[in-house]
Amino acid sequence: MKKILFPLGFAAILAATGCSEDFEVAAPYKNVAVVYGILDVKDTAHYIRIQKVFMDEKKSAIDMSKVPDSSYFKVGEIEANLIEMNGTNTVKTIPLTRVDMTAEGYPKDQPANTQGFYTMPHYAYKTAEALKPGTTYNLKVVNKTTGETIETQSAVGMVNSKESANQGDFYVNEFQRADYFINLERTQPINANQFQMRGRTPTFGAMQEGVMRFHYVDKNTVTGEQIDKSVDFNFGSATSAPNGVAFLFQRPNLDFYTFLADAIGPAPTNIERYMDSCDVFVWAASAELLRYQQVNQTQNSGISGDQIKPIYTNLKGNAIGILGSRTYVVFRNVPLGRSAGQSGIQANYTLDSIMTNSLTSKLNIRGRSDH
Repeated sequence: MKKILFPLGFAAILAATGCSEDFEVAAPYKNVAVVYGILDVKDTAHYIRIQKVFMDEKKSAIDMSKVPDSSYFKVGEIEANLIEMNGTNTVKTIPLTRVDMTAEGYPKDQPANTQGFYTMPHYAYKTAEALKPGTTYNLKVVNKTTGETIETQSAVGMVNSKESANQGDFYVNEFQRADYFINLERTQPINANQFQMRGRTPTFGAMQEGVMRFHYVDKNTVTGEQIDKSVDFNFGSATSAPNGVAFLFQRPNLDFYTFLADAIGPAPTNIERYMDSCDVFVWAASAELLRYQQVNQTQNSGISGDQIKPIYTNLKGNAIGILGSRTYVVFRNVPLGRSAGQSGIQANYTLDSIMTNSLTSKLNIRGRSDH
């Protein structure tokens, strides 16, 4: 499952500025932890990155970046646990085990330049324990060498993934329709032709995001080869108090055409395209991730946007970083326009519009795909 919601980076977490004539840029080497994790109750394995920030006034930061030991704690140096909570009471302690993410199937990206940042090993801390939706968890990390402890400032709630109309569950109005289809057939006037989606926030879901995955096929008219492809469009976001508060996504139909034109691009020679359906995802994320995003947005806004670089962390101890949660609900294979079997009508108006609209006509979409 592609992770769509909230691609967070360490650069934003670590960003900070200071103004002092006697400020020591590189203090003597010491361990400062960076902790980063986004938990999803639908995942079968959960990973939390726990690393060191490296800085030493006597060594080159570039040289240190090439040495994995500068970024990772030694084997057995720390003990990390997720702790299931019930109010202030501990229900269960879940050990986290250090694993090599490359061996887990998640290799580190190759260096973006010639400075040669290390790519292996690539460690994180893992549990395969099934986390419970609507339940809270603390993270506790103990450095067994120094005795220092890192903890979440307060328990992190697991966004509820259960789909139903009950209070606190994840509810999307349109997903309840057996004949649900995507209607984008008209683009003008803009105000009168808008895609809408409504729902209610799940427990611990403070931020929502909608994503539509368009499936299409590239067919080579010479060789007959067909290649299945897809593109993802973020069609809306909303923030609200978690647990049962209504949310609304609304986006002009015209924006979908603009996106498809840019994301797919004109068809190459001898390529014709076919399209038929979408997968529609609605994501929800916890208050920690919402707060992280809000704080980072202030860095480049307002009169003093270039001067103030706030750091948001929900950890306490000698560490910075963030631990939060997210989850999603999905309606797969949603037809583009009403299809046969839905009231016995075959109406391809949305697909016809995508084929003929001036924005998307160069995509060379010829009709519905056969699979």
